[in-house]
Amino acid sequence: MMIYYVTHAFDGKSDVYDKVRQIVFDFQNDDWENCYVSPVLSFPYSSIRDGDGQRLNLVPIRLDLLMVCDVLLVVGEPDDAVKMEIEFAKSIGMETYYV
Repeated sequence: MMIYYVTHAFDGKSDVYDKVRQIVFDFQNDDWENCYVSPVLSFPYSSIRDGDGQRLNLVPIRLDLLMVCDVLLVVGEPDDAVKMEIEFAKSIGMETYYV
């Protein structure tokens, strides 16, 4: 079994959350031999913002999750957080695919 980390730009809007949930559902539904996880779904509070509107820094927990995965799947256009995950995946030699 492989664990796929599915990442997607997320601006905190519920329609994006629903879109990510459907994407992960579709991947998982088509491939029961592997496991698909998403930081947006695993840590929905990762979009929580402070009083100044800045997203709280949950990079360490996202990278911890990414580190136990086998493959990075990038869905859509990467934002800064996704770019950071891509760079981290490259640094540990993780396969990365853009879908």
